[in-house]
Amino acid sequence: MTDQDTENEIASIRALSEEIIETVARIHPSNLRPKLGSFPPSEVPDSQRGIPGFNFSIPLNFDDGTEWVIRFPLKTRIAFALMNRKILSEVATIKWLKTNTSIPCPTIHAFDAQGNVDWNATGRHCLIMDKAKGRSLRNLEWRDMPSPQRNKVLQQIAGVMVELGSHHFDGIGSLVEHPDGSIAAGSLLEITINQYCIKTGHWKSFIDRATPYPTVMEYFFDLCNKRLLYETMQVKDGRISYEFTNLWILRSLLPSLVLPEFNNGPFILQNGFLRREIVFFDEEYNLTGIINWEFSQTIPMQATMVPPPFLSILPLVPSWTQSQLTDCYQQASTIYRELLRTLEIKSANDGGPLKIQADLRKFSESPFGASVCTVDYILTAGLDQLTTTFWTHIFKPFFGDLSHYHFRKTVKTRPGVVAEFNRLRVFISRIYRSKS
Repeated sequence: MTDQDTENEIASIRALSEEIIETVARIHPSNLRPKLGSFPPSEVPDSQRGIPGFNFSIPLNFDDGTEWVIRFPLKTRIAFALMNRKILSEVATIKWLKTNTSIPCPTIHAFDAQGNVDWNATGRHCLIMDKAKGRSLRNLEWRDMPSPQRNKVLQQIAGVMVELGSHHFDGIGSLVEHPDGSIAAGSLLEITINQYCIKTGHWKSFIDRATPYPTVMEYFFDLCNKRLLYETMQVKDGRISYEFTNLWILRSLLPSLVLPEFNNGPFILQNGFLRREIVFFDEEYNLTGIINWEFSQTIPMQATMVPPPFLSILPLVPSWTQSQLTDCYQQASTIYRELLRTLEIKSANDGGPLKIQADLRKFSESPFGASVCTVDYILTAGLDQLTTTFWTHIFKPFFGDLSHYHFRKTVKTRPGVVAEFNRLRVFISRIYRSKS
């Protein structure tokens, strides 16, 4: 799917204005018909985002003063096979958050996970929820924010992480609501897996598990195997790619990259992609809401060491150098980690859960600790991390200053690598034959 496909899809949603008004009026307690608004354009275009948006949202304003939002997941950005699960998982996650935490989340008034319920005149999957109060922080504001205000913001983000970390789950997966009303970790619904499905069109090859992962090792191995399959599908000339080789190296190191004392848990819930666009504050920089919980999942404890995308900043002007961007991120990350450690210790002293994450952070400060803590990030933070973060945080601590090029060139010709590549090619050819 191209950006133009997405633009066309958004245009088709805009054309449903009367259907949207009728749909929302059926949901409103007083049957009020809304006025449709629009959000201001993002400061950062999709071409510069690490991961583009998955939804198109329209503000809804009512004569009684209430404000809602109707959100349509985009079929050009989300694999159709995942659409139903994505909506149900986000609804379950927000319901769990409202019951078990003080984290401000929007109230969901209605949702259609199939696109076919009686009240929905649009014929599309959708969610209808309260509009968040406040505003998100734009790049320039975040870059130039005075230290007291920035520290206040970071403390609140750290507070969200500490509160999420105080609740433990017994498996790795996305939250689902069972028929009896209980909510627990279920099958994994993850951003990078969605990318595999969209880019290859073979969703059955990547959505093959109906239960959560009981251990970190099983979770990491399965993510590596899915990526190896994806990289094999990208090959056009029959040659093993460097990306395939990178993954093979990473998978071979996994037994050394999983902390055995946390292999069986506990696991904690984390927002699927906690970027600044989805976190809202008032004019005094008090947190007012986090609006998107799609693709949220429980994660290994060792994965909580990586600061959220909220802290990062994209270049806005050509004069910005990579070193300036890195310095800005590192400064914010240092402050964030210290605030997180302080809040966790305070929580433990006040009778809260043990400060597992704070203790882990001591380990993460070593070069090898950084490798352990970034495995999940490499496998789930988008397709490009395999050729960036992998070399600095995994390869170098294990192999030192060896040449990447010569090492990969040697490994990609080893019998084990060649045999697995050929096995996956046979498997893929069977998929294509079955489709035809």
